[in-house]
Amino acid sequence: MSRIKKLMGQTAIYGLPTIIGRVVNFLLTPLLTGVLDTSSYGIMSELFVYIGIFLALLTWGMETSVFRFSEKYPDNPRVFSTAFSFTAFLAVTFVSLSILFAAPGAVLLKYPGHGEYIVYIALIIGFDVLAAVPMAKLRQMNKPIRFATANLFSILLNIALVLFFLVYCRGKYMSEGADAGWLVNTVYDHNLGMGYVFIANIVASFFKFVWMVPLLIKSELRYDPVLLREMLIYSTPLGIASVCFIINERADLAMLKFLLPADVANSQVGIYSAVYKLAIIMNIFIQAFRFAAEPFFFSSEKEKGSRAMYARVLNYFTGFCLIIFLGVTLFMGQLKYFLRNEDYWVGLSVVPILLLANLFSGIYQNLSMWYKLSGRTLFGMWFSILGALLTLVFNFALIPFLGYVGSAWATLACYFSMTLISYIVGQKHYPIPYEPIKVLFYIGAATAIYLFNLFIPKYSMATEIIFGFLSVALFTVLFVYNEKELRTVLISSYDRFRSKNN
Repeated sequence: MSRIKKLMGQTAIYGLPTIIGRVVNFLLTPLLTGVLDTSSYGIMSELFVYIGIFLALLTWGMETSVFRFSEKYPDNPRVFSTAFSFTAFLAVTFVSLSILFAAPGAVLLKYPGHGEYIVYIALIIGFDVLAAVPMAKLRQMNKPIRFATANLFSILLNIALVLFFLVYCRGKYMSEGADAGWLVNTVYDHNLGMGYVFIANIVASFFKFVWMVPLLIKSELRYDPVLLREMLIYSTPLGIASVCFIINERADLAMLKFLLPADVANSQVGIYSAVYKLAIIMNIFIQAFRFAAEPFFFSSEKEKGSRAMYARVLNYFTGFCLIIFLGVTLFMGQLKYFLRNEDYWVGLSVVPILLLANLFSGIYQNLSMWYKLSGRTLFGMWFSILGALLTLVFNFALIPFLGYVGSAWATLACYFSMTLISYIVGQKHYPIPYEPIKVLFYIGAATAIYLFNLFIPKYSMATEIIFGFLSVALFTVLFVYNEKELRTVLISSYDRFRSKNN
């Protein structure tokens, strides 16, 4: 149980900057939806989809390879340097070609005359790829504080720059025009609009890479082609899986753009992207968990009882995600005000669907450890290819009739299918004593509580909030009661807290 306590602690540390950044970014949503119309917000969201896809392509599973081969060759410094050299070469090549062919690239994405869009996303991708393997090295070295500090600095810098350009500079320009002052007149161009969101990201990504430079200087950066071949055999299925995973996650935005009529497409993308922000809390937890879980699972593999521990971790993960699910869905009436423009509220109906889709995405990521630990990464590739195909098929079938509602259902169907298949195949090749009945019970209980709250009358906001808190508390008690070891840890932690404060 001490190992799980360590995982929970590191999840909190790894997740702290992500939590702060996502929460503040969530709080920026009213600003962005106020400054940008739904069409511009949709364009911005679509471009970030391409950033995610190319990040997965150019890192090509090398982050996980650093964990795998650092365990396999613990005294070989070339594991890190070879992985970094490979991704750095891809990053520099990609940025160079993107700048060279920016104009035709913009035409391909149906943004003729906006080659700057291609340059923006290329620079963000390039700096993030350069920082990816060094950041993975920090996780492998069990340096969560340094990892969290680098991420937190980058996030806060990004947000500060967005506020500087779109609040301070824009406000001065709108109120004073040419008399806004030397600084505003020098750095601010009102016509750039959403471009400042990308400029802020470029600067933040650059400084994250700069933060990694001392680690690179201390490392023996020597390229090993034989080792790279071995790493690529392991990482290539992961790279394909990562690209397919991003397609599963966000390709629906691009498909909405190309499958809906041109006069409504960008607006629909904007609405869907904005309401997706309400699922951000679960995404934060899943991402923080993933940062801590990968090195934890690899380092625990050879310990006695490790597989039973993996099963308990899945139970805990599911329970915590469902608490978040209830916390968001039962307080939707309050959370919707973060989308200050009521035009976005029409999309709130898809939030519960997206939260359940994210839950199964997180469960799938838990289950996916079996093929990473056993080295059978080809399975991950095939699962992800299947998921991407399902995403494409369901979106092609549903978007023309249901718009973004079809995209939400397609996402849920995709992740549920991937979870089910990964569990069945994994139990044959790397059996782990998961408790699927208990996991399904938790999901069913949380869903039933949510549906019950839909049908009980709410006479005021106060009663809605009271019922929401009682419902979340009910599920939390049910979950903790059914997890004996978790209950023991929570009680012992509470007792220690009391003893320190008495």
